[in-house]
Amino acid sequence: MLNRIFGLFRSSGKAKRDLSRAVLLVDMGAPDSQEEYRLYLERLFSDPDVLPAPRPIRWWIRRRIVAKRLVPGWRRYVANGLSPLKRAVAALARSLSAELDGMQVGAAYTFAEPQIPETIAKFEKMGVRELAVVPLHPHSCRASRGAMRRRIDAVPPSRTMRIDVVPPYGDNPLFVRFWERLVKEAAYANRMERPHVLFSAHGIPLSYLKKGETYLDEVRASCDAIGLSLGLEWSLAFQSAMGRGKWTTPSVVDELTRLEKNGAKEVLIAPVTFLAENLETIADLGSELDRSRWPGMKIARVLLPDGSTPCPAQKELNELLVSLCKNAQSQDT
Repeated sequence: MLNRIFGLFRSSGKAKRDLSRAVLLVDMGAPDSQEEYRLYLERLFSDPDVLPAPRPIRWWIRRRIVAKRLVPGWRRYVANGLSPLKRAVAALARSLSAELDGMQVGAAYTFAEPQIPETIAKFEKMGVRELAVVPLHPHSCRASRGAMRRRIDAVPPSRTMRIDVVPPYGDNPLFVRFWERLVKEAAYANRMERPHVLFSAHGIPLSYLKKGETYLDEVRASCDAIGLSLGLEWSLAFQSAMGRGKWTTPSVVDELTRLEKNGAKEVLIAPVTFLAENLETIADLGSELDRSRWPGMKIARVLLPDGSTPCPAQKELNELLVSLCKNAQSQDT
């Protein structure tokens, strides 16, 4: 029961397991009820990496945001069948555990349950001595990796367990290979010969870039490498902007409009900053993207692991995650 609560997964194979090592997959999380959604919003907008403002101002803004978004935001989750994120991460954990000869692999979330500090404490009580934390965020971003790191640092120092956090890996050749396979399989499934690949990245406020954020450069480097490997034309656009401030551009909608004007006939949208399906892929790039606005183009999307449908690039994803774990756990103490 505790393993289920704390999101711990272990292969059922008979190979001798090394119980002194474990892996923790981390993402931002997703709610399963309206009350969980309220807590998710409160945690999200209480975080100074997400909302960089003095605490009293952040508290006031958070209250306004939660009051405004709670009901319509939860309706959006329900309308899209809730988020498949937790199911997808659980499936990744099981698959990774099997690849690592039954090593314990857990899942925790920055803004949802199970939380990062409690899951790390659970591992320590179980006798784990080396914990590799694998963020399912391939690129640096203060709102994702920064907020995650804050929660890891909140864990009291341990004399018995070492924690290694996997650095950004958007330039890793195995990450490129994973995306190359995903795009090729999606093009084949949608009967596209040489589509224009529209990479979609989660947008960030321009104010982040002024403070030295490297996210945009890292994302462009990933797109360059994947596009070169595919030998296809590509462009980059952004999704999921919110609030009144200025965010990275162009939006996915604006870029699709530009591509149609320039004569593109086939466009394959690739959400390159994600490793698993979530509300922002199934809604922003799916149910809420009115493709009838661009009648001159055939538009499809690369589907990510969702925990229920077989992923055509599961082998490549497993290779990437195994490599990241082994590199983290081979670091010098």
